[in-house]
Amino acid sequence: MMFIAVGVILAIFLVISQNKDKEVTGQAIHLSETKKSDDYNEISSSGDESNTADQSATENQDIYVDVKGAVNNPGVYKLSGNERVQDAIQDAGGFKKDADQNQVNLAQKVQDEMVVYVPEVGENQLPTVNSASSSSAAEQGESSLQSSNNLVNINTADETELQTLTGIGPSKAAAIIEYREKNGFFKKVEDLKNVSGIGDKTFEKIQSSITVR
Repeated sequence: MMFIAVGVILAIFLVISQNKDKEVTGQAIHLSETKKSDDYNEISSSGDESNTADQSATENQDIYVDVKGAVNNPGVYKLSGNERVQDAIQDAGGFKKDADQNQVNLAQKVQDEMVVYVPEVGENQLPTVNSASSSSAAEQGESSLQSSNNLVNINTADETELQTLTGIGPSKAAAIIEYREKNGFFKKVEDLKNVSGIGDKTFEKIQSSITVR
């Protein structure tokens, strides 16, 4: 009888011991999963902070813009990467009375080595690269979209003139203007291949017909 009682006690002890082991193991697994989650969140947060810091550094970088034409104080001005054409013109003393403000995109972001040219009223030709002429002015009938040798200026041409190029339909013309508005003017004709839908074959067909004057 005593042996039976001892056996029962041992059995109960073994069951309790196994349950405790399972509980400890479960807690260890839970802690491990929690640590992995915390580590992932920390890495993700660190990456976001890094991207934000890079973007902030780019926007705060000093750039130099050459402001020409119908402004009170033409010259080269230092701005930051998050400023607009409007800020550059203000630094140059603002518009002259005879300035054609309708040909200037004041909302465009400035870029290093950019030329902001403000034409006078009645002036058709925009002679500078990276001028601040807006596509809306071109759509209103401005006649400064082609050079004397009939090259299409992809920095100022509207959708109608872009579609005169071989292989450029309405969708590609719209994509060119959208890219230009988001990223600024093209610095060289080869930059046109950065536009979605324009590959090497399309570019080869129109390369001799375009300019970034």
